[in-house]
Amino acid sequence: MTGRKKVEEEYLEVVYGLISEKGQARVSDIAERLGISPASVTEMIQKLKKNGFVTQERYGPIKLTEKGTKIAEIVRRRHEILKAFLQLLGINEEIAESDACEIEHNVNQETVKRLTSLIEFIQHAPESQEWLKNFISFHKERILSGEEF
Repeated sequence: MTGRKKVEEEYLEVVYGLISEKGQARVSDIAERLGISPASVTEMIQKLKKNGFVTQERYGPIKLTEKGTKIAEIVRRRHEILKAFLQLLGINEEIAESDACEIEHNVNQETVKRLTSLIEFIQHAPESQEWLKNFISFHKERILSGEEF
């Protein structure tokens, strides 16, 4: 994924989240969520409009097009899968959330499919979760022993 695509995906995901949470997405909300200036957001929204991902009337809320919604939903699903996988490994929610944000734009769709299958397998086969508990214990022992990774 190129840097440009990564940024576009991030914006679309934020717009999607804001619309889900607040019913609308405004430049000021996106700027606050991303920790950047409203001018930077306005510039990117113009690019997203040009590429057919969003619509916006002057000073109005940003709306996702069908194309933009589809991409945002894919990115959101990737994020959720990665976060769930990391939490299965015993990583706390805050770190899993942060890492999922970093990984989601760079992971291949085939990897996401495999992780989805693995997560579903683990969740629906409780008798097989003993190995997961053993892994978490093994990892904690390595940490306690001071072993470097």
